[in-house]
Amino acid sequence: MSNKQNYLGVIAAALAGTTLCSVAVAQGVVYDNSLTPINFVQPTPTGQTEFGDRINMALPAGITGTTITDFKFEYQGDPALAANSGATMTLNIYDAGSNPAAKTAPANLLWSSTGQTISVQPGSHTVDVSGLSVNAPGTITWTVSFNNVPSANVANTGLLVYDPPTVGSSANDFWAKNASGTWSVWQIQNGAIPANFAAQVVAVPEPTTLTLGLVLGAGWLGFLGLKRRA
Repeated sequence: MSNKQNYLGVIAAALAGTTLCSVAVAQGVVYDNSLTPINFVQPTPTGQTEFGDRINMALPAGITGTTITDFKFEYQGDPALAANSGATMTLNIYDAGSNPAAKTAPANLLWSSTGQTISVQPGSHTVDVSGLSVNAPGTITWTVSFNNVPSANVANTGLLVYDPPTVGSSANDFWAKNASGTWSVWQIQNGAIPANFAAQVVAVPEPTTLTLGLVLGAGWLGFLGLKRRA
């Protein structure tokens, strides 16, 4: 009975320790492209309804999924845009399709701010969408659609270009979707300007594989130790 109780104690301690470890150290910035502005604004490409960047989040070894809790991005509204113009924007987060390395189009919408009002204001701004719980793979495509922007202000309203990312990575291109739902890959000035938009992602990497391995390993070692002492 004593050995059994000790064994259960080892398992409980292992569970508590690994759970606390995953909560305390796992959450953090998994993608950051917010430090180096290129002083370029990318407006919505002609004929497209939304556009944005495909990003690779920096996750611990062995972790392929994550839960996004906070998403920030930067945009510029045309300085001549009226503050009460009624222009809004929608943030969308997609997966990266069946084969991100082969640049397959985004397939599934994971989250959208549809139904929330994010107003477009003149000048440069950071939008911080917090309190999220979006399960996502390690590579995602995020986009913004600018809605009801007056035609006179469209050319100077868009996403701010920053480069390089300091956490995670992104290729020198971006994705856009037209009204019929067709995705296409774009570059800025034929690749002369890095097609990476200002964004920062905070997430909790899914700890299932790592935590389960630690728990089972600690429990097994404890069992072996108790068995030798029995």
